Amino acid sequence: MFERGAVPIGALAVRAGAIAGVLGVAVGMDLSGARPLSGAQIQALYAVASAGLVAAFVISLLRARTPGQSLLGIELAADFLLALSLVYCTGGANSPFAFVFVVWIVYASTRAGPRGAAASALLSTAALGLISFEPSPGWLTSLRSADVVSNGERVQLFAMYSAAFVAVALLAHRLAREVSSGRSKLRELGEIHRSIVDSVSSGLMTVDTSGRITSL
Repeated sequence: MFERGAVPIGALAVRAGAIAGVLGVAVGMDLSGARPLSGAQIQALYAVASAGLVAAFVISLLRARTPGQSLLGIELAADFLLALSLVYCTGGANSPFAFVFVVWIVYASTRAGPRGAAASALLSTAALGLISFEPSPGWLTSLRSADVVSNGERVQLFAMYSAAFVAVALLAHRLAREVSSGRSKLRELGEIHRSIVDSVSSGLMTVDTSGRITSL
């Protein structure tokens, strides 16, 4: 039986806003002619956006009822599938939204630490390669009415994004280690503070550099 708790409205609003923003940009680019999309792509984008909104609500609801980090894997997997679907629907390596993999790598690194950084970079590279190259031989169905990207351009884009994924993962790995180290130091300082307070039998008085009492 789940424990009752407040739904994290902030996290839900951020996810919903991001999904709505990406969908709005894609539709706006299509209507303006800057990046025309096929009918299949538009339908797929609406389906992805709807699934993303449902997933965001379900994850927020579960987070309110499940303590700790027990849902982290499900949350990261849902975000990865959403990013994968978005990039696939909008052109693979040529997608204007391929950068969402970078955002996911950073998020996975800060939430799951160094292992999250390495795993997210590998998954993003493999996923981008899958949706970039496999529609060409026919293993996956291309949503575009015509293939507007040559194989050479595909390789260049894939190599560029793969290098970016690795670089971001390395930076996020270092950031995650520094954050973890900082948290450990804060815990140690908290323990020292508690030890000092617990060892004082009568009272504790603090003064400033001028000798004036600041707290008692």
